[in-house]
Amino acid sequence: MYRAPPIDPRTGLISPPWADWLAALLTRAGGSGEQLTNADLAALLTSLTASVAALTPGRTHLLGGPLTPPTVTPGPAGAGAGATARVAGNDNAGTLTLTVAALAARRSNSEVLRLTFATAWTQPPVVTLMPANDAAWALLFGRFLHHGHAASVRLRQADVTTTDFPLRVGVTSLPREAETYSWNYMALGV
Repeated sequence: MYRAPPIDPRTGLISPPWADWLAALLTRAGGSGEQLTNADLAALLTSLTASVAALTPGRTHLLGGPLTPPTVTPGPAGAGAGATARVAGNDNAGTLTLTVAALAARRSNSEVLRLTFATAWTQPPVVTLMPANDAAWALLFGRFLHHGHAASVRLRQADVTTTDFPLRVGVTSLPREAETYSWNYMALGV
């Protein structure tokens, strides 16, 4: 249950595991057992989140992250003009997707995208990154060569701040036009 997001991002409603848990909590707390609406459950969840956050100031990420999703922007120098980026997830974990529109000019160590957290962390989190589709896996294993250099995308922990992190290309630009790359990320506070 705790791995499920409290709010289903597709519907904007409380996810079923959290709805069940909140209903059970209300029953145990002496609720009358009346049928609650999603609005009632959302208000209860917001109140509960605020109460726990008050107990642990600056630690909202312990609750699975804020309900507002992070934002992501493509880096034109590394991803090329017209690239698009999107994120599905929250500050703690999710999937980044980058679609390049044009072959980028060769720019070493350029940003291909930047994720900005919805809520700043108290300290920079440890962020891990894993390819989530074949195109991103091919970059990881250096299958695309240009002038003898393998194309790659990397995340350096030194670049992670309390508010965001970038993904950068290595020596060689991303290899294909109109290609979509996806990565899964996980951020853990220390």
